[in-house]
Amino acid sequence: MSVSAYLEVKLSHPQMKKMSSIKLIQRLLNYGWDLNDNGKVSYLPLGDNDEFAWRAESISSESLLAILNEKEQQGELVGIVLTWKDSRVGGDFLVYKDGTLSISLSINRKIIEDVEGEITDLNWYLVKLLPVFKCDGWQVKSFSYEEHL
Repeated sequence: MSVSAYLEVKLSHPQMKKMSSIKLIQRLLNYGWDLNDNGKVSYLPLGDNDEFAWRAESISSESLLAILNEKEQQGELVGIVLTWKDSRVGGDFLVYKDGTLSISLSINRKIIEDVEGEITDLNWYLVKLLPVFKCDGWQVKSFSYEEHL
């Protein structure tokens, strides 16, 4: 039986600024998240129109950021696959137009040891995500977590 686990983070700024998806992704990369998805870079291509036709290819981070910047300029959903450093643990990261970050914890999901039912170790993810958002007056307005066993 498959488990689905999702984390959603909403950010706020006292001056009502919107964090660009590119800046958010760059902060994630600088903090320790990585574009490596089994040796490729996986992302939602330009013109995807919410079909979620993920593309996996060998491209530079500069080329990827150019594509994602164009998607943001066109008001498209920005999506990439990220993993944490060398852990091979990660998921699908979606950045919506309103700045909401939604993460499907789908790659080698961390679970709480010695607990029946393979419950996700939410703390493992939070300590690797929440510090990313503390910059330039940004705050986590809310986060929610959902898991279907």
